[in-house]
Amino acid sequence: MKKTLYFMLFIAVSLLSSCSETDDENTEFADWQNRNEAYFMEKYTDVLEKKAAGATNVDTVRCYSKMPGTKVPTDFIIVEKLNTGTGTVSPIQTDSVRIHYRGYLMPSDSYQTKMDDGTIVGYQFDSSWVGDYDLALMNPYTGVTGAFIDGFTTALLNMRDGDRWRVYIPQQLGYGESAQTGIPAFSTLVFDLTLVKHWPKKLK
Repeated sequence: MKKTLYFMLFIAVSLLSSCSETDDENTEFADWQNRNEAYFMEKYTDVLEKKAAGATNVDTVRCYSKMPGTKVPTDFIIVEKLNTGTGTVSPIQTDSVRIHYRGYLMPSDSYQTKMDDGTIVGYQFDSSWVGDYDLALMNPYTGVTGAFIDGFTTALLNMRDGDRWRVYIPQQLGYGESAQTGIPAFSTLVFDLTLVKHWPKKLK
């Protein structure tokens, strides 16, 4: 009888523990789509207000694949210019690029990273470098401008060599309703992105 009672108590405690862990995991990304949409719109509105006040280091950039004249906020990426390079022209879609990038989600309960300028971002899901941002020690990633998600490609098409931007990409220009490794569905993506160099793809 005692053994049966102890066993039942053990099962009950185990179930309570597992429910608690599951609840924590669920609340981390609870209502994720709505929270991400609100987060992007807050950033979008903030940038428009800063531009209206004369700021030149922020902008909204229409996605290259969207019709000119569109005013739908999620047809745009948000740009915060962290450094201006010395390049004079931007890549085209078929150009090869050397870039540094680090990708984050929006801030959540457990994941809040403070950037050098005080901006708070969330979980880091990918990075082309390890450690601190130091161009002398970082090895760039090489790819083709048009081979990335729409929001990322849009940023590259508007950057010049040496530019470093923080880019906010709405889920509609990212992975949308498809989850990726480390990226829940409907995620706004935040990238710290540097365009090191670009050149025609056929040249090495």
